[in-house]
Amino acid sequence: KFSKPLVAAVNGHAPAGGCVLALCCDYRIMAQEGGRIGLNEVAVGVVLPSPVVELSRFVIGSEKTSHMILNATLMDPEEAHTFGLVNELCPADLLIDVCQKRINKWLSFDQNAWCHAKKSVRATLMERLDMPFADAYASTIRHWWAPDTRRALGEQIAKLSAGKK
Repeated sequence: KFSKPLVAAVNGHAPAGGCVLALCCDYRIMAQEGGRIGLNEVAVGVVLPSPVVELSRFVIGSEKTSHMILNATLMDPEEAHTFGLVNELCPADLLIDVCQKRINKWLSFDQNAWCHAKKSVRATLMERLDMPFADAYASTIRHWWAPDTRRALGEQIAKLSAGKK
């Protein structure tokens, strides 16, 4: 429902929730160097809420969403760009400037017209997301707090922490 221009500057890893935040934006620009992005929840035992699936379908389409989610795909910047998950790549040191140029371009347009266009483009998505919280998130929350899920997440965190040392 955010009517103003919103551009994601992805400057590193953006798995799971980081990817969701990027998907919420009107445009996604990712640094060419390093970082992976994608919806990898099933690999760590997390149930995706249906609004996240709908958001991904809106951005990259049903077939690509299915592929990314069911395979827990994390993509490097070039793969993400080719796949359509990010709109543009640029050197990391230029990321904020490139994002600002995109926003400035959109801000140079008549804002009433731009905001109305954004609302129209996203109308079908917003209709699909208009559901009671319990319907959208109950199974995810139940699964998130299940002992097996907590244990699996703990193991994943331990692996990631061990890799940093």
